[in-house]
Amino acid sequence: MSSARQRAALLAPLFGLKPPALTAWLEVELGSTDALDRWTPRAPGIASRAVAPRTIYHLCPGNVPEAGLQSLLIGLLLGSRNVAKLPRDPAVRKAIRAFAASLPAPLRPFLALRTAFRPKEVAGPNIDAVIAYGGDEAVAAVRARLRPDQVFLPYGHRVSLLWLGKLVKTAPGLAAAVAHDVSAHAQLGCLSPQAVYLAPGSDAVAFCEALARALHALPATPPPLAHAAFIRNAKHAVRAAGGRLWESASPLGSTVLLDPDPAFRDGYTHRTVAVRIASPKAVEKALLPFREKISTVGLRAPFSPADEALALALGAERICPVGQCQQPPLFRHHDGRPRLADLVKWVDREVL
Repeated sequence: MSSARQRAALLAPLFGLKPPALTAWLEVELGSTDALDRWTPRAPGIASRAVAPRTIYHLCPGNVPEAGLQSLLIGLLLGSRNVAKLPRDPAVRKAIRAFAASLPAPLRPFLALRTAFRPKEVAGPNIDAVIAYGGDEAVAAVRARLRPDQVFLPYGHRVSLLWLGKLVKTAPGLAAAVAHDVSAHAQLGCLSPQAVYLAPGSDAVAFCEALARALHALPATPPPLAHAAFIRNAKHAVRAAGGRLWESASPLGSTVLLDPDPAFRDGYTHRTVAVRIASPKAVEKALLPFREKISTVGLRAPFSPADEALALALGAERICPVGQCQQPPLFRHHDGRPRLADLVKWVDREVL
């Protein structure tokens, strides 16, 4: 296959990027843009070269297409052959098929699509690495089928949240930024905030009113029946606990729940978000059962040391400004791990 620089030039336009963004990503994770194509000095008397998997099997997620497309970007950028198992969701399937059709001719032989999971293929001798998205049980089932020598990158269930601290007054633009984080991708991804926590002394009612207005102004996506049932039950629970709700007139619209119970719950989708009041210690206690599952914690910028300390204590794998939860940078670690470097192996060449 072509060099990494040539692949970056071919792939970048498909993602709205310029080639230097992808070559810089290689340099950040592999130490050199050319690490896959030539020996690079590593230490006195030692030169190293990165070796990509011959073939990567991708189990693409069914909630949002972006994660699956970036997984394929990684495999193609490394120069591996790629086999992509398409999810059931028609919209995600359509997006991945469109991406495959848009590939420049030199890259097309390096991507094959599958509509069915083939256990013998994924564990076969031609697959060096597997990237699996899905629920924890599904990911564990894939792991159980693999050979011990296969590289396995599992991306299971994760949750995200916002901590805004004490809000005496809702600053202009804050509600819109929160609404953007909550509404993007129908709130189905791991980076979608499931709750907004405010410190005691906040004007929570004013914030909820502002957030409801911002959410109501955004386009609605009808929730599937299972999600709609969860949302109805969440509304009933908050009402029964003495909380308040701000609902749009449309049954398919958004809902802001001012929940008196600080306990964290996930499962909110389609512009439904719980606002809770709790001290940092109470937030840490509420999130303790999810400590190994927290992806992103959004904070008001500029970050204070106390807010950063809380996010770290929660076990966050990513800290970002409110409004940026759903727009992670290309260079970010995924679930706390590098996305390119974890796939390659290194060969050292010793010279006298």
